[in-house]
Amino acid sequence: MEDYAKYQATDSPAKLDSAIGYLEGAVRQARDGSARSYAYRNNLGVALLDRHALAGNHGDLNRAIEQFRQSRKANPGDHPDGARTLANLIDALVANSAPQRELIALREEFGRMKTAPVPARLDALREAGYARAESGGPRGAFETLADAVELLPRMVWWGARAGVADPVATDTSGLATDAAACAIAAGKPERALEVLDGGRGLGWDQSLKRSDRDELKVIKPQLVKRLDQAVTVMDPVAAVSGGRMIRPRGWGLFGRLRDVWTFRRTSRLADAWDALAARAQQLLPGAALTLPQYVTLARHVAAEGPVITVVVSRFGCHALILRPDHTKAQISRSDLEKLGIGGSDQEKVLEERRSGQEKPQVIRLPGLSLEAVRDRARRYLAALDDVADTDREHTIRETLDWLQGSVTDPVVRALHGSSSLQGVATRLWWCPTGLLAALPLHAAAIDEAVSSYTPTLQVLVGARQERDRRRRGAGAPTSRERRLLLITAGETPGRENLLAAARTREHIENLVARRRLTSLDGSEASLASVKRELVRHAWVHFDCHGVQNVDQPYKTGLLLHDRTLLTVADLARLPDSRSDFAFLAACVSALPDTRMPDEMISLTSALQYSGYLHVIGTLSPASDRATERVARALYEALVSDKGELIPEDSASLLHRAVGEEREKRPDHPSAWVPFMHVGV
Repeated sequence: MEDYAKYQATDSPAKLDSAIGYLEGAVRQARDGSARSYAYRNNLGVALLDRHALAGNHGDLNRAIEQFRQSRKANPGDHPDGARTLANLIDALVANSAPQRELIALREEFGRMKTAPVPARLDALREAGYARAESGGPRGAFETLADAVELLPRMVWWGARAGVADPVATDTSGLATDAAACAIAAGKPERALEVLDGGRGLGWDQSLKRSDRDELKVIKPQLVKRLDQAVTVMDPVAAVSGGRMIRPRGWGLFGRLRDVWTFRRTSRLADAWDALAARAQQLLPGAALTLPQYVTLARHVAAEGPVITVVVSRFGCHALILRPDHTKAQISRSDLEKLGIGGSDQEKVLEERRSGQEKPQVIRLPGLSLEAVRDRARRYLAALDDVADTDREHTIRETLDWLQGSVTDPVVRALHGSSSLQGVATRLWWCPTGLLAALPLHAAAIDEAVSSYTPTLQVLVGARQERDRRRRGAGAPTSRERRLLLITAGETPGRENLLAAARTREHIENLVARRRLTSLDGSEASLASVKRELVRHAWVHFDCHGVQNVDQPYKTGLLLHDRTLLTVADLARLPDSRSDFAFLAACVSALPDTRMPDEMISLTSALQYSGYLHVIGTLSPASDRATERVARALYEALVSDKGELIPEDSASLLHRAVGEEREKRPDHPSAWVPFMHVGV
């Protein structure tokens, strides 16, 4: 092995030839079936594969494949050594343009090995799933892609433990949405919601807010320790440091016992993750430790009105509708545990309930496609920034017409149960996926519904549970906290003056009682003072410029008077102050990052993740005067005669204020389309 190490250091073909000669002799001398035999065969295959890469000799490639196959016959299967050999074989078969069918089977085998590192397992399952979908259609790819999605929470936990800033890489973007589309194709819309909701927005846990691991450590440190032990066997650092080679060792009784012990220990700890994560999820309902159960989502999410998840995937586009009647007679995993039902019996009961209960309503959207959404979003966003006023208004109207025909009209028809789209506006929630989240669904449905948004269904469930807890008096804001923090940045060097902001501030100050108001204007609105006051107030209004950071979306923020930014990361890391309401009168405060849309990274989402129940923001740039008119109409309805803000009906009141602006400026949709509500 010394010559191979020298080859790696020098790229010397002579050293590689010498290493191959040594390994060929070692293979001949090793007893077939021994630990040394499978190690030497694996290592010879690695060296031959390297020589093929250098010289292009196809004979070396064929010999490498044969050595890996022989090694697999002797090595101990689901074991770190076995995983390494299988990974090497897959690499060699890819280089040899092997049949896709064999590669799919081997990648699925590797992806389900408990002793393989989680990142490599996820990559293998993702590649196998997409290959299955391309060769045989999305129906057959569901289970493989769903298995990949189920590994994502483990990646997030590992990232929190190892201090990795972005454990869920951008190459997993769209994975959960594609898995959901495949589930729909397989006739399992309830599973589609589970994988979709569990596989999106995971970056918030590690990259922005205090991680689930940190929060759990405060209340159950021993459980965190056991979860760390379980995830250790899936630690990618160990696999990377080992490389492609296997260290030869003896195959005596001690060696056999050690391999048996290694497999049993890693299998036991890997299996323990599911049970431990489920327990931790009960302690932290808003955590991202397990995929959600459909029975839980159906029970809570649509209790107050229909919730529409729009799946936009290369494998098909559909709307999944949860209605209030889906909340009846559901049972969750925690309910069964309280009854003493666990393990396989629990899974059996849950599957029986799934098969017997009403599933989400599936609405096929033939006018929608992944390519069409990407094209519309690109043109829409470009028009908002770069074209003349008349062209901008035309593009917005065109986009609204397209959204109505492709998405909102089919959904409303399904909700009304007829072809008529007329009737009293209903309350509903949108949960769009991909770049559809950058387009104004709420405005396309303005004549039919009072619309709100939620980043994921679990976020909406958690927000409602927190709201209900406050109503019961558990942790309700004190009278001191029930104040409005009014922040106006004033003149900001290098930026257009927001002349209407001063008039809006004055109007709000006249409406809200002095004892309920704290105003930070101009130089008072520094980053330090804003951060300090945010955690002391239940309500906040920002009137300032928004700054979009395309390269680092977590640094998108609100520009304060001292030219500092209050960023997405700052807002997401706010301690839970049991806040009720926020109005972000800043451009594109609700626009998600277009490179990683599944993470829903925006200023409004950051506030909702940090505990705000109602957040009003803008999905596109809004003029200073339009913002003033909408804000004045909204606050006149929100503030009571006693000068106190009552935000419970903020979605309906915003809908009314936007409708009034629409009537005043029918030829300028840019004046009313931007404003949207996120939350309960």
